[in-house]
Amino acid sequence: MKQWEVPYDPHNISVTSSGNILLTCNARILIYSSDGNIIQDLGLDANACNLSWQTLLLNSGDYLQCQGWLSSDHHRVLTLSREGTILKSFGSERQNSNSHLSEPVYMAMDRDKLIFVADSGNSRVVLLSPGLVYLSEKDEVFEPYRVLLDEASGFLYVGTNHRRLLIFSVLK
Repeated sequence: MKQWEVPYDPHNISVTSSGNILLTCNARILIYSSDGNIIQDLGLDANACNLSWQTLLLNSGDYLQCQGWLSSDHHRVLTLSREGTILKSFGSERQNSNSHLSEPVYMAMDRDKLIFVADSGNSRVVLLSPGLVYLSEKDEVFEPYRVLLDEASGFLYVGTNHRRLLIFSVLK
């Protein structure tokens, strides 16, 4: 129906509750209206926000972002201010433990603001609180790459890099 050029290579796309489009382009967040007009081009600190994969807009106007791939310095989920300043984070260097992430590539958030993170390098889906505190995980999910939450059914759909779609009942 429509198309437009973007100035950077997008890593991922999400849609806000108002219908605007968020493109995560490494250390930038581009916000477009649904008709392709640029609303905001938010440059982030390239050292702190390298290899960012997905950004979600929170009701507060702040952002939630996941970042990290292979040998990048940071493997974490961040809360960023409207101006792009890091407010809070979960994770740091790439590690295999409950308090660290390895290649977090995609997120989904439920109505209570709980965050499901596809932690691809650790082969699990991590559940974080709205304050980015580790709550639990579903492990043995080999290289999860996408997560989609269907709140109507209570299902979390997990797509993996190995031609599998996993479905979990997560909401009552």
